[in-house]
Amino acid sequence: MIELKLFNDFWINCWFNSNYSIITSINESYIGAAYMNNYSYISEEAKSPFETTFKYMKIGPSEAQNKFILSIIKQVPIKFKEKYSISELVIKLLKENPFFLGVDLYYLVPDSICFKKHHFNHFTLIKEYNVENDAFIVFDESFQGYEAHSIPRARFEEAAMASSLEIDAYLLQFNENIVDYDFNYLEVSENASRLSIELEILLGDYWQLSDKDLKAGFMLDFFAMYAFGITNRQTANIELMKLLYSKGLISENKYVKLVSKFKSLEKEWEILKGRFIKSSISRRFDVQKMNEYKNLLIVNEIEAWKMLLN
Repeated sequence: MIELKLFNDFWINCWFNSNYSIITSINESYIGAAYMNNYSYISEEAKSPFETTFKYMKIGPSEAQNKFILSIIKQVPIKFKEKYSISELVIKLLKENPFFLGVDLYYLVPDSICFKKHHFNHFTLIKEYNVENDAFIVFDESFQGYEAHSIPRARFEEAAMASSLEIDAYLLQFNENIVDYDFNYLEVSENASRLSIELEILLGDYWQLSDKDLKAGFMLDFFAMYAFGITNRQTANIELMKLLYSKGLISENKYVKLVSKFKSLEKEWEILKGRFIKSSISRRFDVQKMNEYKNLLIVNEIEAWKMLLN
């Protein structure tokens, strides 16, 4: 059984940070893999609680990143026969390995986007049970990013019982004999090329909501969360440039320019995230200006990846 350590150098989403908490706990050299630019921008269409069809964007794994993670971590889905003894089931399962448990975030982590505000089902990473405090230690997101949280038994049970996910949990099996991570510049350049093309898809219009959606504020909170993930990916890109420079793979001149580019993107995405939060509070949202601002940031990231390649 591994000693699970938190990976929170930056936050993308719970799926990313949970898996890299596991991988870097197995072998710390895989922190370099977390910085790798094998991410993807996802553009999706969805419906709000008021049946408004809208487009949104977020950071997600590329196909290559998915394959990489699944080569180290095997997830075995399970369905509980009953949930009334959920705490005892979890304590028993934790004797083998940490695992993912389906929960409703409305009940789980105070100081988070969903707590007592939005019902949202997802899988949280369970690290251990603390006998002394009668609480479960979970790795999940809050307004501060990705953290370890101590969840009292009663609240933990409430969150687990409220989950409407078809799968109750994913048991985890690890490849603990992985060799040290081998940083590959060719992979960086291939991802840079892919991203410079992929990003152009995002220059359209997003976040079109109805007046009812704006009054509820529901979707704006999630847009802010997705923008925060993109902000953090720029933080990771800065670290990636530092890694490239430390290995002599880019010149000092290119390194300075690229770090400046990604620091600017980091700052500007944080500003955009803040505008979503303010709009959620004020219930006023200028979608045209938000898209114009977003398009500028997309163009700037395209320029950064092209700069790396040239």
